[in-house]
Amino acid sequence: GVYVGLCEPHVQGLKKTWEIIPQNVITKYDDMKKKFSASKNFRELRELVGSSPSPCLVYPGVALRDLIYIHDSMQTYVGPDKSCVNLHKLYQVYSVVKTWHTDRIQ
Repeated sequence: GVYVGLCEPHVQGLKKTWEIIPQNVITKYDDMKKKFSASKNFRELRELVGSSPSPCLVYPGVALRDLIYIHDSMQTYVGPDKSCVNLHKLYQVYSVVKTWHTDRIQ
């Protein structure tokens, strides 16, 4: 939440305020920007979550993005008459939920 607030355009526009922030704080902020970057499909964040001990509070946006991708890219029903449930799609949804939710809670 704090990081998102710091990224707001109104906060970013406070040039004089940013100038008086100590360099070590700016370095930490830049490190956070790198970790939350959307580049390479949030690779840094995924690695961080994967290596973090449970319990861990995770950003839900990446999981939602994955779920939307699965929903949009895979048919729910398959087969010649579309009467069979696509178990692969269900497994993919399960994998996302397990990775981003249940593995993080003890």
